[in-house]
Amino acid sequence: SAEPAAEAEIFALLERIAQARRPVILAGHGVRCASQVAPFLQLVESLQIPVLTSLMAKDLMPFDHPLWVGHPGPRAHRAANFATQTADLIVTMGCSLHVQTVGYEGDMFAPHAEKIQIDMERPLLQREKVGVSRKYAWDIHDYLPRLAAAASRHANCVPAAWREVCQRWKREYNIMKDPHILGEPADHINLYEFVDLLCDALSGNETIMTDAGQPHPILGQAFRIKGTQRYLNPGSFAEMGWALPASFGVAAADSSKNVVAVIGDGSLQTNIQELQT
Repeated sequence: SAEPAAEAEIFALLERIAQARRPVILAGHGVRCASQVAPFLQLVESLQIPVLTSLMAKDLMPFDHPLWVGHPGPRAHRAANFATQTADLIVTMGCSLHVQTVGYEGDMFAPHAEKIQIDMERPLLQREKVGVSRKYAWDIHDYLPRLAAAASRHANCVPAAWREVCQRWKREYNIMKDPHILGEPADHINLYEFVDLLCDALSGNETIMTDAGQPHPILGQAFRIKGTQRYLNPGSFAEMGWALPASFGVAAADSSKNVVAVIGDGSLQTNIQELQT
């Protein structure tokens, strides 16, 4: 069960962030599940701290936000992995530190950083794979608004040089600049280029959905969230055939947004009978 964060602990955490030279916040989908996106954005923008997200939390911030760096992990963004391995402090909230976020060799995840994990699920805190330094069993509904409210005393505390280098990595190691994409023959269809063009074609008010297989990592790396777009994927279980029926439910739940589902041929065949129904 969660415990309330003491006021002194809230201030101490903010003080620790202010003292760090290369801090980052690693946020997961738990932030949105708890309806805490607004205080989260207030916190990071007040501190001016670089943000990493899990793939499940891809739509927490737009791609071009000057504080968003990317997703760390084995099939994610190089800039985010550089930031992870260079950071001296990582504060994790709403994130389970899944293998697709921290990699398969947990002892090599941010080995030089002090890692602070905040999660109300004590069994999750007890699972030790990445060398977490401090663990807090706090409820995100309690601590995140309080952190956001108290962050003004440490406004713009993160060194500008650290933010700038994170954004430089984001620009220079953009997936679309990768040689395997730039070197593709002109008469071939490159899936990364398709996703890049899809981003340009959308208005910014869609729900984007991916299925298992190639769409899962390719859109995770190449899709650029903008506007009020939501991004949904089958997550850590990567169930084939998830996107088609799920897109029906999403469209029925919110008819104000177009739904764009990117599905591979294998996943489509898994439940193509849905279209007949």
